[in-house]
Amino acid sequence: MPYKDIEKRRAAHRKSEQKRAHKVGEVWCIIVYPESAPDDWREILQLLCLQIVVSPLHDKDLNPDGELKKPHHHVAIHYESKKSFEQVKELADELNSPIPMKQDSWRGICRYCCHLDNPEKAQYPVEDVVCYGGADYLSIISMANDKYEVISGLIEWINANVHVHKYAFNRVLDWCKDYNESWYRGLCDNCSWVIMEYLKAAKWDSIENGFDDDVSMYVCKDCGLVGDESQFTVMFRESESKRTGICNNCAHDGRNDIGFSFGGE
Repeated sequence: MPYKDIEKRRAAHRKSEQKRAHKVGEVWCIIVYPESAPDDWREILQLLCLQIVVSPLHDKDLNPDGELKKPHHHVAIHYESKKSFEQVKELADELNSPIPMKQDSWRGICRYCCHLDNPEKAQYPVEDVVCYGGADYLSIISMANDKYEVISGLIEWINANVHVHKYAFNRVLDWCKDYNESWYRGLCDNCSWVIMEYLKAAKWDSIENGFDDDVSMYVCKDCGLVGDESQFTVMFRESESKRTGICNNCAHDGRNDIGFSFGGE
């Protein structure tokens, strides 16, 4: 409830400032408004030589009344030791930013930079995040559940695309490197053993039960689609086990990276 007495308001403000001044922590967040920040605000951050994550421009956020918020960036900073509110405020003042906010979780504030855990808010692309000081955004935001999603997705793909990988882990890894970054990271980080064992078991199962493995399948060079000849406009048989081409959809879109032109010019 607003204070009617101006002295009470001032006293409440002083008390609030004192509470902030006693806050210390390693993780802080600063809001940067491009219209009022200095032209070199990114260089100022970079020269700090700290792990820093800068969000994409938040230009779709709304106030509770539905009014569009002023475009801004969230800047998450991970200091190497605990810093006081006053120490971090010096940086905020240099950036012409509002007061800094101490954070309890480095991963949490980094995920908030794109509203990853707030589906009711505007979503922002992960690939537009900028990092300084060696911060690896994709590693920071990864969650334990992501591992199981990667494994589940890979198992579904393995069962649907036997003719691409022939139950060989190296083929699975090569395909993921070219067509699915999140799966590739998962295999490199912590999912490899499960997938290797699954491939071994699936290969034994196919031999034991005589599954048909003779259908010719192709991989689209442009989009990674796996399908039979009916789904491809151009096909290459680079070897007995490697079949690639350009699928009907990519061919219909026009020129592609192998030099063919479809549908006119």
